[in-house]
Amino acid sequence: SRGTRVSFIWTVTVAAVSVASRSAGVSITGGNAERLNADLNTSDFDVDIFHISPDGLTVVYHAGQTSSGFWELFSVPAHGPRELAVKINRNLGVGGSVDAYFEITPDSNTVVYRADAITNGTYNLYRVPIEDGLSVLINSGASVDTVFKISPDGDRVVYRAGSEATQ
Repeated sequence: SRGTRVSFIWTVTVAAVSVASRSAGVSITGGNAERLNADLNTSDFDVDIFHISPDGLTVVYHAGQTSSGFWELFSVPAHGPRELAVKINRNLGVGGSVDAYFEITPDSNTVVYRADAITNGTYNLYRVPIEDGLSVLINSGASVDTVFKISPDGDRVVYRAGSEATQ
């Protein structure tokens, strides 16, 4: 039910060596945690950041989870199960990646993310339905910096861009 789950990331540690971070959810009243992300591609990848949609129904996370070896975005219902996690970013070009800068619109329907999906090193903004769908390029021109925000009504994205914004 609404407002009764907490999502968190934990790190599994074996003999003081960090193995991997994973996302999980648990009822705010207590109980067993349920892992939300699918298996990770290698030990080099983990879940490094996640956001919960404003309506609390969906978790979007950034991870190296597929065999492509790229960092990508995934969406999963906040109540799980992890088998329902889906990749939501567009396919990436050679050397491309989705970075950890993404936002969810206030209505919880759309994810805006930053990626160098077309040209390696040139970052653009994309929007995609939170439950999967077609990613749409929403800017053109200079590379987008890591700073961007969605307006409170969800109709606009304000971002910083310039020829030096290639991090």
